[in-house]
This record gives sequence, structure tokens and C-alpha cells, in this order.
Amino acid sequence: HGLGSRKNKDPLILTPVFIFDDILEPGHFLFLIFLVVAMLNTIWWFLLGISIIMHKQDHDEEDSEEPCTLIIVFRNELENLAELLPSLEEQQFRGDVQLLLVDDRSSDGSAGFVRGFSFNNFIDNQLMSVTEVPVNISPKKFGLQKAIEIAQFENLVFTDADCLPISERWIQELKNGLSRSAIFIGLGEYQKEPGFLNRLIQYDTFLTAFQFSGWALMGSPYMALGRNWGYKKSLFEEQRGFEEIGEKLGGDDDLLFQRISKNNEIEISFSRDSRTISKPETKFFDWFGQKQRHLSVAPSYSLRAKILTTSSVFNPIFLFLMIGLLIVGREYLLLTWSMIVVRYSMVYWMSIGTGKKLGFKSGLFVLPLTELVYWISQLSAFFASLFNKNPEWKKEENFQARH
Repeated sequence: HGLGSRKNKDPLILTPVFIFDDILEPGHFLFLIFLVVAMLNTIWWFLLGISIIMHKQDHDEEDSEEPCTLIIVFRNELENLAELLPSLEEQQFRGDVQLLLVDDRSSDGSAGFVRGFSFNNFIDNQLMSVTEVPVNISPKKFGLQKAIEIAQFENLVFTDADCLPISERWIQELKNGLSRSAIFIGLGEYQKEPGFLNRLIQYDTFLTAFQFSGWALMGSPYMALGRNWGYKKSLFEEQRGFEEIGEKLGGDDDLLFQRISKNNEIEISFSRDSRTISKPETKFFDWFGQKQRHLSVAPSYSLRAKILTTSSVFNPIFLFLMIGLLIVGREYLLLTWSMIVVRYSMVYWMSIGTGKKLGFKSGLFVLPLTELVYWISQLSAFFASLFNKNPEWKKEENFQARH
């Protein structure tokens, strides 16, 4: 096959032509694409992973006493608020903290529960109610904006009602971070449960943290987690709030982050004290809908953010080309398996090496089957989001739907 089959022809005149023809043969061309993609994907895992592994985050200064305002928007979250509010009362911190809770038209008794709860840990706690939402802004963003307008302090901290602080120092850790930087981002975990869906959720959580943390540490931050972050109120005001991104259902974190992060100091914390944990979805289509809502804002990303986000697309491309070559590329079987071993060795090394910092004890869940199902689901959710122009934040009939 290849040049050997043409050895009787004039090599001085025709060899370059035959080489070009050889490359254009379907098998050769597919393998060359696979080789390039495998190399780029391996480099992607190495660069992002090594930036996380090598990052040192030691802060020996005393706990900050700078005041902050904690803001939580909720809708039909009675069960989750019954866990969250006692957890907030157990928080240990120095200085003043104002708590603002925003009820977005709940119908399950959430607002009544908040009104009847005894708060002792905060200098001020207020319950705000959203009864009507303007047409040019999503409900959650409207609630956040109204709360930010009346926030007493410059330092703003945010989480969601379905999240719980892992540590009693969670608020203090965010206060400390905002005393050092304009934007502070903590990590968010999901509870580990049996089943393949939870494996997908854990992989999704790991990969998201791996990518946005790695790029940020390499000097190219592009997103934040709305369930666990904080920023200066003045940054929000300078950008006129959600004025240009209000109509999008999501984006109260990543789209806003892309607007306020320019030329400002950003810190991502790997400390366990600064993390939150959430209950994972238990039904595949609930999780699929959640991913669809998250991905629906991707077309509104800045060009730079789109490039950084889509850098992960080499993962599914590698998988699909790998499967194709293993089926039809028998003549390249040894080279294909060599690249598979190289790529997966890097994946395992980096996922295990970064696992402790990102909240994962092992990279063994990064199996080819998990990857394949995850990326098929992810790509399907993305294309579905392009056609669904009206995703919902909270469905009236499903009080436990997560955002």
C-alpha cells in the first residue's frame, strides 16, 4: 500500500505526486487528523493540568474584618432553605455580614419559612419579594439586581439555595478573598451517589473546574460559578448591572464575569473551606435540561471566551476519530493504540494530579465510556439549546428543579 505499490514508476518525477495522493486517501487523511487532534488534546490536558498542580495558594494573613453582603435568590426552595439557613447560622466569621434573601414568586411556602426563621448571625437580614419581572430581564437577574441595589457593603457574596457550605469558615474565606482581589471564586461540588448519572455529573463538575481554573491560572480567566463567588459592588455598577445581558436566562455569573473581570485582580480558591456542595440531579433528563440552560448562554460569550471554552472540543473529536480508526483503520492499528495510550496516560496523570485540589480523590472515573456518553450528552444539550429559545429557570410544577 502507498509508495511501495508504485515502485516501478519514475521516483524522481512522480514521488511528490504520489505522496500527496497518498495523504489524500481516506485512511491516511483520517489518521493524520487523528494524530493532530490527539497531540493538541494531550497538550491541552498537560498545560491546564500543570498550571493547577504547580499553583501555590498560601495565605498567612489574619482573617479579614471587612464587611460583606450575602445575596441568595430562591424560588420554591423550601426543602433546601430548611438546610441552608441553619448552616448559615453556624458560620464563623469576623466583621459584619448582611444577608439579603430574594423570593422570586415562590408558591411552596419558602417565603413564610424565611420570615419565621430566627437569624442571629447577621447584623441585618432582609427578605425581598419579586412579584413582577420586566420583559427585558430574566427573573433571577432581576432579583439579584434589586438586592445589589440595596446592599450595604462593597463586598458582595453569592450562592444558591440548593448549595450548602462545606465549612463553617465559608463566609470568612470569601471575605478574605475579597480583601485581596476584586473577584473571588470558590469551587462547587455535588454529592457523590451511586449510579452512572452521578458519574457523569462528577465528571462534568471536574472538567468544568479543570478548564476554567486552568485557563485562569494561565492568565486567561473566562467564567465563574454563580453558586459560589463574590465581587465588588462598584464593578457591577460600572457595567450598569445586567443591562446588556438581562434577557438571557443564565449568564448572571459567566456573562457578567466576562464584563467585570477585565483589568481586575481575580482569585480562584482551591481551599476546602471555600467550597459549597449541592444535591445532584437523580433523573437524566433533569440534568440534561440543566445543561441545556447553562449552554444556552454560550453563543453570547465574547470571542476570547468562546475560543477558550471550545478548546475542550478536541476531547470528543479525539473520541469519535479513535472509534472510527479502531473500526476501519486496521493498517494504522498500532499507531492508533500508541496515541490512545499517550493521550489517556496524560488524562489519568492530570486528573489524579489535580483531583485533590479540585475536590476529586481519583481520576479513575475518567473512563472512555464515561467520556463518550458525557460528550454525546453535552453536544446534544448544546444543539438543543440553540433551538429552545425559552428555557425556564424554575418550573412551577417542579419545585426541586435546579438551575
